[in-house]
Amino acid sequence: ALILAATLVRQLSRTYAWTRLMDAGVPLWTAFSATMSGDAIGNLTPLSLLASEPAKAMFVREHLPPPRALAALAAENFIYSLSVVAAVLTGVVVLFLRFAVPDVLRFASLGIVGGMAAVLVLALWLIAREPALVSATLGRFVSASLLEKIRDLETTTYGFVRARPGRLAAVIACEITFHTASIAEAWITLYFLGHNSIADRKSTRLNSSH
Repeated sequence: ALILAATLVRQLSRTYAWTRLMDAGVPLWTAFSATMSGDAIGNLTPLSLLASEPAKAMFVREHLPPPRALAALAAENFIYSLSVVAAVLTGVVVLFLRFAVPDVLRFASLGIVGGMAAVLVLALWLIAREPALVSATLGRFVSASLLEKIRDLETTTYGFVRARPGRLAAVIACEITFHTASIAEAWITLYFLGHNSIADRKSTRLNSSH
């Protein structure tokens, strides 16, 4: 029950973040149902995000036009991706502070830090410059009408990220809650598996390495 509760908090956090980026008042339960249904579709098909994200937007069409819902969803995914980068960097720092790691792992971790830092720089550049990357890439392969819709989606998505500072703060708080619940979920699972402390986990890793 505790593990499922942590999972529920994770799902609700990202769902609420999505609703905060929408123009219309979409009920949280409706958005949550759309999130779970869209994720299920993505997990059951090889298309993954290409199927799940548009499905979520379609499921809330009674409250908000799908293109607007999809733009808000793209903005949430963008912010979530940045929060993942921050979480990975935090994890690497904790790894160095709490454990004595082999040189190979240390060098690999430093490589991860460099890669994540590059991602952050690229994300900040995207927010500042608002390049039409998707439409520029697909320009030669799609029709003019579809290309115009893609450009509108890009413009709207950037607008969601930049034009709502108050809502953006709430979204960031939701992403922090998501990662905190993820850590709690893993910790609870390890606890019930018998790893009740960091010392126990270190001992297990040392024994398995021998």
